[in-house]
Amino acid sequence: LSFESKSPLKEVKLDPDNTLWMLNAEPPLSAVELERKLYRLNLTESGEEAFALLPRARELPLASSRPWRRLGLLLYDAKHYTEALECYKKALETTSDQDYKFLALAWQGQLLDLLGQREAAVTAYRAALATGSTYAFRHDQYKLQIDPKWVQERLQTPFKRE
Repeated sequence: LSFESKSPLKEVKLDPDNTLWMLNAEPPLSAVELERKLYRLNLTESGEEAFALLPRARELPLASSRPWRRLGLLLYDAKHYTEALECYKKALETTSDQDYKFLALAWQGQLLDLLGQREAAVTAYRAALATGSTYAFRHDQYKLQIDPKWVQERLQTPFKRE
């Protein structure tokens, strides 16, 4: 826009009522954009960035367990165990696949162990075994292979993070 005036300009206010969100913040992320951002983050040492995305994840109708599992791993890495547990609960709610249910429950167990909630952890481990999954999930960055044998061992020995 261009304006002509005989008097000098004193002040310009683009948004005096602060109603234009584009001037003050980034636009809200869609579910697809959030998932894309999560998968661009490194699995290690990106937990604080993931933590900043958690409020938006809570607002979105994420229909898949995939972004919740990714977010849970990122938060675990940064030792945000309560928030990671929340993500794995959401991952369990959003999948019908028995292998991913097994994984979500096994992660819940280990996070509950880390939070000092041993009885709840044992319940989660038993629920993981009850899925009947025989799949082995590898998380090499933590030297973990989560399979039924590993979960069975957690019933006897609480999970401790190396």
